[in-house]
Amino acid sequence: MGKIKAFIYGRFDSGKILHIASNERSQEKSIIEQSEYVIKKLKEIRLVANERQKITLENTGGQYQWFCMCDSQDIIYLTICTLDYPERYAYEMIQELKKHFLKISDNYGEEVDTVLKMHGKNTAENLLIHYNSDGVDKLKQIQGKIDATQSAMKENINIAINNMDHADTALQKSEKMQLQSKQLQSQAKDLESIMKWRNYKLNIIFFLIVVGIALYIIIAIVK
Repeated sequence: MGKIKAFIYGRFDSGKILHIASNERSQEKSIIEQSEYVIKKLKEIRLVANERQKITLENTGGQYQWFCMCDSQDIIYLTICTLDYPERYAYEMIQELKKHFLKISDNYGEEVDTVLKMHGKNTAENLLIHYNSDGVDKLKQIQGKIDATQSAMKENINIAINNMDHADTALQKSEKMQLQSKQLQSQAKDLESIMKWRNYKLNIIFFLIVVGIALYIIIAIVK
């Protein structure tokens, strides 16, 4: 027997159990009774849709933790595990079964009990086998490493793209500065040409003034 004793789903409002996936068929009656008790407790604490709740119960062979969740379609999911079983895997099982029910329709809760039972039975059994496997932790670790590697690659690609954008921006700024520099050089040459022409005109005017004064003096002396 693995660390998961049973995986159960049913109607929350009516408390009807639709299917029990378990390797302990001899204890199915006891599991049903305990499931009905747990559902009653969940109603007392007013469990809301998609809320997670954990209950610990004494059972044959020791204590077990019950991971519970009710979805928006009034379907209750119960995963019975040993105390050392990782909580995240128990709720992953529930999420996997919920996804499977969505294949029926978005309103799968409105289907009759026989449809839900037949549609979810094999999936629940397969999930029990998969998550009871000793290799599930290794598979999750490998998947985690793959996800981390993919995330790092995406981050590196984004950094490279950002660096390229920064390089393009720097190049554009450099080209703009070069253009501004050429414009300043052109303006400086124009200003230099204007100043030279102005000095040339001033020199001519000064020369004419000097010549005029000289002529005035010469004429005055001659008279």
